[in-house]
Amino acid sequence: MEVRWFRPGSTNYVHLYRDGKDQFGRQLPEYKRRTAFWKDGITDGNVSLTTLNIRPSDEGQYTCFVDDGIIYEEAVIELKVAGLGSNPIISVEDYQNGGILVICRSAGWYPEPQVL
Repeated sequence: MEVRWFRPGSTNYVHLYRDGKDQFGRQLPEYKRRTAFWKDGITDGNVSLTTLNIRPSDEGQYTCFVDDGIIYEEAVIELKVAGLGSNPIISVEDYQNGGILVICRSAGWYPEPQVL
């Protein structure tokens, strides 16, 4: 049985499970120690992969290839990464020309929000 998770265009893999164990020899460096394949569900057809510490660069397509020696199947998924930024801080900075200058500060947002 082989379950291979990979990114299109890469010869290395995100995660590989083969011959009853995880294989890390040609794992993409950016996924080292960040993936876990749940072997308990494999007999029920569950070939889920968990990726820890998700990064914006993880966004995109992934292909899961399963080969049990008799048949093989392939599925493509799209991972969308969304994150939270810091809480906004709103402050009154100055009075100008009969108006008030209000500043809103926040950082670390991905994807970058649009402010109206």
